[in-house]
Amino acid sequence: MQHQTEKSSGINPGYFALFITSTFWGTTWVVSKFAIQHVPALQMSSIRQAIAGSAFLIFFLLVKKQPIPTLKDFKWLFVMSLLMMFFANGLSTWGLKFIPTGLGSLIGALYPMCVWLIERIFYKKKIGNAITIVGLILGLMGVGFVFYHNMFAAVTGSLIFGLTLSLTAMMCWSWGTIFLSKHKLNINPYHGMGWQMIMGSIMLFLFATATDERIPLKEISVHGWTAIAYLS
Repeated sequence: MQHQTEKSSGINPGYFALFITSTFWGTTWVVSKFAIQHVPALQMSSIRQAIAGSAFLIFFLLVKKQPIPTLKDFKWLFVMSLLMMFFANGLSTWGLKFIPTGLGSLIGALYPMCVWLIERIFYKKKIGNAITIVGLILGLMGVGFVFYHNMFAAVTGSLIFGLTLSLTAMMCWSWGTIFLSKHKLNINPYHGMGWQMIMGSIMLFLFATATDERIPLKEISVHGWTAIAYLS
């Protein structure tokens, strides 16, 4: 019945969701670059995750009345938060302070190929076929074509540091994705994501404080808060 409905309507929900995800995900690089001109990168990422994570938890704890995860669940959530929220999101945002937006986006686009390589090399898992490989290469070439004007800059210490942050973030996101696929939790994934964001926000706040990468909240401009709201 569902298949017939999708066929008759001519719209595949999966492709539609993929289009929306790609579109909004793509804009986050540009908005993040704009945001860190008004708010220190690590602090911005911390605030962003705090707002988004709080929204998830308010919904699931107060509206859906779901129980707080168990200690065992929190252990897995902490690992996911460390990989996905602290390292992946936090470092990729910090990296944009030192590299062009296009280059940061291109490195992020390496994520699916990185997942594929990790699965093949470390887990001896055969994923997809020749068409999969061609699709990954074409996707990477497409991103490179779109952003090639901004990809290249003079090689400096700051550029190398930014590249290191962005590549580390991409690798952590890849490992986090694989980790998640192999350790299923017995809670709603969006509920779990809320806890991951809150824990990630706390870790980023502590790191931003330790590295002096933050400013008083009252000094954040309207432009900064607008960008944070969009990213949240």
